[in-house]
Amino acid sequence: YALLYNGPQSGASAPDHLHFQALPKTSIPALNEGGEHIRKVREKNGVSLFKKIDGARTALLVEGADAKAIAAFIRVLIQAVQRVHPPPPAPMAPPRQSTPLEQVEPMLNLFCLYGEEGWRVIIFPRRQHRPAAYYKSGEAQILVSPGAVEMGGVLVLPREGDYHRLDAALLMNIFQEISLGEACIDEIVAAL
Repeated sequence: YALLYNGPQSGASAPDHLHFQALPKTSIPALNEGGEHIRKVREKNGVSLFKKIDGARTALLVEGADAKAIAAFIRVLIQAVQRVHPPPPAPMAPPRQSTPLEQVEPMLNLFCLYGEEGWRVIIFPRRQHRPAAYYKSGEAQILVSPGAVEMGGVLVLPREGDYHRLDAALLMNIFQEISLGEACIDEIVAAL
C-alpha cells in the first residue's frame, strides 16, 4: 500500500480537514514508473533526493532506509519549499486559531511507501490550488481539481462530459499550471 496526503489548497484538499488515505501502490502509475525522468540531486546521511521532471508534473523523491532520517529530511525539504514558493493566503473561512503546521505548510501532494528497499516519499510541490479550467463557465469549464491521485496519474472527474473534452494537450496544460516548474524545483534543492 501507499499512503497519500493532500496539503492545504492542493487540489482535492478541503479546508479544516486533514487526512491521509491508503491505496494499493499498483493502482497509481507514478508509484510504478521507471527512472527515465528521474535524476539524483543530493545524498546525505543515508537519504537520497531525486527530482522528477516529465514535462507536465514535477516531483521530488526522497528515499532511504532510516525512518527518522527520512522524516527529518522531509521537514527540512518542506521548509525549503515554503521559503522558495510560499503558500498563498488561505481562502476565506470562519475565524479560528491556525495551527503552526498551517502557518508554514506549502501547497503539495505526497505519497509515502515502505518496502524491502526502505522508505520512498514522492512530493509534488504545487503552484496553485486549481487550474483555470475549473473556474470557467459553460462548455469551457472542466471540473478537475488535481490532488495526489491525479498527480500520480489517475484522473478523477465528477462529470462524464469532462472526460470527453480532455485531450493530451489540455491535460498537459492543466498539470503545468498547477505544478512548479523545473527552475523552481532547482531553487528548492539549492535552498536545502
